[in-house]
Amino acid sequence: MWSVKIKHLPVYLTAVFFVLYVYATFMYPGGHHLDNGFEGFSWMHNYWCDLTGDIAQNGQANAAKPIAITALIIAATSLGITWYLLPTVLGHTKDIVLAKWIGIAAVICGATVFTSLHGFAIYCGGAFAGIGIAIVIRQLFLQKKWSMFYLGACTLIAMGVNITIYTTRLCIDALPLLQKITFVLVFMWFLLISAMPVNKGT
Repeated sequence: MWSVKIKHLPVYLTAVFFVLYVYATFMYPGGHHLDNGFEGFSWMHNYWCDLTGDIAQNGQANAAKPIAITALIIAATSLGITWYLLPTVLGHTKDIVLAKWIGIAAVICGATVFTSLHGFAIYCGGAFAGIGIAIVIRQLFLQKKWSMFYLGACTLIAMGVNITIYTTRLCIDALPLLQKITFVLVFMWFLLISAMPVNKGT
């Protein structure tokens, strides 16, 4: 089955994403929300979206933009494939099939984050992703896949904290770093899911 053959494709796509992400940080001219004069990219204070803007925070043309947007599209493709193939590893239950389509909707919404629909991407994409992940976590609990269950729970909590800080602006200075930690959690969890054995009922 073709779905089985491509189930590990997200691993390679995610690797390309992180390479391009790091490369984009080296191309970023400088500046962040606390210091417009900062040179280069700050892992503590710059957001991912800083890399995708036309103009950097220091007012210079942003050479990182095409690289960052390419990385974003690759990341979205990786996550989209993982969501689509979810029933391959967790079974074709109604819940998992529902989660699959909710997750794909989350990816589509989230992929608009570098456009004028940034707020829509954050809230709509975040809501869909949260619901989809919650459904998957429940299924992991029912299947007694405890390590994946706990990692998924941590991922969901981290996403919720991100949205809360973004909305309330409380502890906003911590958000850029937390955003990156959440990226790692999300991709780690999804890659581990894609690496799970094919469900016997598939």
